[in-house]
Amino acid sequence: MLQVKRSIDHKQRRVIIGSTERLTVKEFNLALTKAYRVGIICNLKTDQLNGLIQTKLIHYHDRGGKVFKLADRIGQQNDGTWVFSDRQLTEKGIATSEDKTKTVYNPNLGYEDHISVPELVSPDSNALTTLITAMHRFHGDSQIAPAIITLAWAVACLHFQEIIKIEKRFPLLNLFGDPGCGKTIMAENGLAIAGFIQGQGSFCKVTESALYEHIKLSGSLPLLWDDPDKSPWLDTLIQRLYNGKPRMVRGNSQTPHTSLMITSNHVIGDAKPATLSRILPLAIFPSTDGDKNAWDDLLEAQKWASGALPELIGLGYPSEEVRALAKELRPLLPHAHARVADSIALVLHYATAVCRLAGFDERRIYDYVVGTVCKTANDADSASDSLTDFIDKISALHSQSVVGEWNIRLITTRSGFEGLAVNMSSVWAKVDGTYKVPYSRKVIESQIAQAGGVLKSAQKFYRSEDEVKSYRRSLINGHNEGDDYVRPKPPEETTRKCVLIPLSLVKDFISSWRDDDSPPDGGGGNRPHPDPISPMGGGSVTTSENDSVVSYPTVDGNLLEKGDFENTDSTTVSDDDSTPSYLFEEDIKNLEEENNQGVQLLTEDNGGENLTEKNATSSKKVTTTETDGCNLDTIEDTAVDPKSLPSEQTSENEVTEILDWDDVVASIDSEMTRLGWDIERGERHLIEQYGVRSRLKLSDSQLLEFLEDLRSLPTFKVGQTVLFQGVRVVIERFVNDIVAVVRSWENPSAKGFEAAIAHLSLT
Repeated sequence: MLQVKRSIDHKQRRVIIGSTERLTVKEFNLALTKAYRVGIICNLKTDQLNGLIQTKLIHYHDRGGKVFKLADRIGQQNDGTWVFSDRQLTEKGIATSEDKTKTVYNPNLGYEDHISVPELVSPDSNALTTLITAMHRFHGDSQIAPAIITLAWAVACLHFQEIIKIEKRFPLLNLFGDPGCGKTIMAENGLAIAGFIQGQGSFCKVTESALYEHIKLSGSLPLLWDDPDKSPWLDTLIQRLYNGKPRMVRGNSQTPHTSLMITSNHVIGDAKPATLSRILPLAIFPSTDGDKNAWDDLLEAQKWASGALPELIGLGYPSEEVRALAKELRPLLPHAHARVADSIALVLHYATAVCRLAGFDERRIYDYVVGTVCKTANDADSASDSLTDFIDKISALHSQSVVGEWNIRLITTRSGFEGLAVNMSSVWAKVDGTYKVPYSRKVIESQIAQAGGVLKSAQKFYRSEDEVKSYRRSLINGHNEGDDYVRPKPPEETTRKCVLIPLSLVKDFISSWRDDDSPPDGGGGNRPHPDPISPMGGGSVTTSENDSVVSYPTVDGNLLEKGDFENTDSTTVSDDDSTPSYLFEEDIKNLEEENNQGVQLLTEDNGGENLTEKNATSSKKVTTTETDGCNLDTIEDTAVDPKSLPSEQTSENEVTEILDWDDVVASIDSEMTRLGWDIERGERHLIEQYGVRSRLKLSDSQLLEFLEDLRSLPTFKVGQTVLFQGVRVVIERFVNDIVAVVRSWENPSAKGFEAAIAHLSLT
């Protein structure tokens, strides 16, 4: 460090000269130029320069000079000391000096990358209270909770280096919402406590190298990345930052010393569970009761907010308390990844501390975290494994006809194995090429084997994508019920190697592949050809008998050949002649069962009796006779004695009442309207209770149970007296479908507070 004075100056300036910057006059001039921000002319030669510096060093040590360390970042250093341009603080937030710390601030840090430098004000014990009061006025009751959570994340970031040293992880915060909802303003509230105001501490368009330089040179200071573009490297970057992993470029190590808030219109990592579980997504909505006239007061409070920095640094990181809080929250997150509870607990701990320091009701924040943040984070997608993600993407590609019966199909083997046959060579290329998945084909195959699937099988698929699509188009565009109509020929089949994924893993994803939502092996529903369950012609080729597939013979013929009707104008012809339209669903099922008896013999092991070839042949003859001689008039005129019919025994698992399911669905819609539930709220309930997103995937008994659950929920209204944690309160208004603002019933003049609706009950 040199004290330099130009010939035109009246006072000296302290200039930092690195050891490599004094080797040549050129490097020395460049160092002076950085310090003065203007060009400097030095007339010394290299040997004269080195002699001058050596002489100054000798005189310095002779006078008792001490050796100082140059700060390698702005903010917190490795030893915990906080170094700024005009002050220094200990790791406890107590003021100190460079004479005690032996550390000198480096004004050249980030000169080329325009790293933001905090502007701190004098310590003020009221700064935090003033800031939160202004935030409450501007954001209103409806959005003060997420605003304080954002502020709490920034406070946690002040302890980033200690947390990453102990826990080896630190969550990133993602504020997402529509443009203009106020998410950037909330983030700037957090930046203000570190001395970043008027856009300092944030960046928008930035390269990966520049971003790493920002988080390398900022020690435990919160930073904001505003509205980044969607890109593949963003997900990878978040995973590295979560664990504090450095970026190595040609020997230059860029180690993160802080973390990031990210504001965006979308959820970062929503397509990658590994990324989603490493961030804390926080939904921000436009304020419904904020005071825009408080804008100037908020800006003024941000200006003085850094006065609370020493006090917030002094909070430290009580790891045991945070872990205990995570243990308390984990039962509320059964579907989320285990690390999600740790991330929420970290922020909730500092949010509680901030509320106590500012005199704000900490119970409101706790209710918001439990009622909103935890429920949003409790998503099975953030904890899904690679195989689940792979199946999900296959389902998405199937809906776009990118994959189909030419490389995937549902099968049932003779041994009873039910699953999805996937020709991995073609399907993997589509999945990886479309989504750039972070896992490999070998990982998927190993998980299939672990789940009880088959890795080496050979099944029949339709020969090509073009043939299947052409066939389907001809069925739709060439439909003609006239005498000249010729049904198109189904695609030819070919045998391909494939893997078999157990049905239990895929049934929730493939229910939409059929006309009805019944399981793939169930009856009923019109199954257009080509059929993903059993292609026309049936059959399979495998290396063992257990992997062979049950074939399903079709029922041939058409309506006009099956009977002599007096009024043929009132009859219709089925598009699929394998299921004539005049047959009832039960008749079709019986025909399939009787015809299949010649293919698959039931044994006592699978719950049936041994059938002889004679019995199978006899059943087939009876079926043919009955169907060929069917006459509706004869059937309708024949009287049947109910007493002669065999008695039926109803299973305890069956629904005994004859219900109109349209009425059930209408009743569910009515109850959801009564409760004020939207589709998203209904999905969350279904995921929590049944693990599915749509009521179409519920069984009959589950659908009735869902309706009864809705009917059992009380309807809360504004002005109603209810119980909250055993205390009588009055509902003032509803913030959303999860949180309500209530006020004490015994003390009406008391300040209202937010409470989770789930915690309210009728008096």
